[in-house]
Amino acid sequence: MLTTTRKQQIDFPTVAIIRKGAKKQPDRPGKDLESVFRVVFEPGMEAYAKKFKEIYGDFQPEVINAMLPFAEIGDCYEVSNEAYQAGMLVFKAVNGRVIVHRDPETSEYLVRNGEAQKTGVNLEFDPFEQTAITYKGHDGTQKRLPIKTQTRLKLFIPEMEDLVWFLLKTTSYYDSLNISGNMAAVQAVAESATGGSVAGVRINVFRAQQDILWNSKDGPRRIKKWLVHVKVDPDWVKKMIVRMSANTLNAGTQVQGQLQAPDSGPDPELDADTSEDQQDGDQNVIEGVIVESNEQVHVSTEEAVQAIEEAAVTGSRPYSPVILKLRLQERTKAHEGEEATDHDRKVIVMLLAERFGGNDDKRHTVQEYLFGAKSLSEATDAQILAAWDWMQPKQNPETNEYFMSDDAREEIGMVLDQALVDQGQKALF
Repeated sequence: MLTTTRKQQIDFPTVAIIRKGAKKQPDRPGKDLESVFRVVFEPGMEAYAKKFKEIYGDFQPEVINAMLPFAEIGDCYEVSNEAYQAGMLVFKAVNGRVIVHRDPETSEYLVRNGEAQKTGVNLEFDPFEQTAITYKGHDGTQKRLPIKTQTRLKLFIPEMEDLVWFLLKTTSYYDSLNISGNMAAVQAVAESATGGSVAGVRINVFRAQQDILWNSKDGPRRIKKWLVHVKVDPDWVKKMIVRMSANTLNAGTQVQGQLQAPDSGPDPELDADTSEDQQDGDQNVIEGVIVESNEQVHVSTEEAVQAIEEAAVTGSRPYSPVILKLRLQERTKAHEGEEATDHDRKVIVMLLAERFGGNDDKRHTVQEYLFGAKSLSEATDAQILAAWDWMQPKQNPETNEYFMSDDAREEIGMVLDQALVDQGQKALF
């Protein structure tokens, strides 16, 4: 079974879309704005638009200063291949694997959440071999839906002084190559600065003209394109990575002189961003699991800020209570749709009860803090499986008793202290 996960650990509202082109024309995409972005705020987000204009002066900034909110680099952005029909997602593939495939005529699922719904359905995808979804319409004519590269980068802008997303979207194949390479460089910097966690890393997002060397049928060609770039903010580098060598400090902070196109890469001159031509409809498809509603993760603003700041310093265990809560929510999302057995649930209850010597009040306090429910009978199957990931229970072959990892035991004690402090009580010692 293929398990797909949504990237959001904290589901802040998306207040604006960051685009590369001018407003779409009736018969063609908007003109590329080259050196600047165009920030388009969602309806009802006028207050955020006003605040953004106070910071940047207008809605076409050359550089956007942001922060990465998640510990894992793969949780901060996504590159996929997608096809749409009238705003409905009919095809999505990530890393060569089909995640969603629907019949364009009937809307019937052929692949859902990475699982084939019918026998004989192919789950493998080669973006250079399959460039479109073809089908016969109800009128008998052959129709074609192009499959385009989709890159989505979620940006948190601290200067907005609110926990909201700015979503950068592009359908340019060469943007996807560039952003992926840049993010890998950010990860390399984080390996030395924070032990691998990219949460809290300050970045600059900008556009720059770059040569693309493309092997066309008529021979090699060098084509100039305005591509999206992501680099580590120089001020953050100075403050956080003073021990790194000069070579590492420069990793990913400069625009490459030339980008080499793969042998099967598309013609760069035809590689226009048409993200505004496609609509995600009323479904959240950021990560490939279709969510019929915009679920909110129950993490307060203060907790989220604290989590980002803590994760910027350390990503190792034992986790602080706030980081642990976010890690459990991340694992819960990864297990959505899976079933926990009665045995799974009983073991978790037993381990928590043993940790507190049978004191149900303490156990209920910890359970409510971590899972939002005093009784684990009210916890979801996904939450129970996430608890197994966290506690890593092992069974003694001689006594058949279960015990949790040392890290989990220590973390539970800190959770109880934090939960009592949140309730206005003195932490236990």
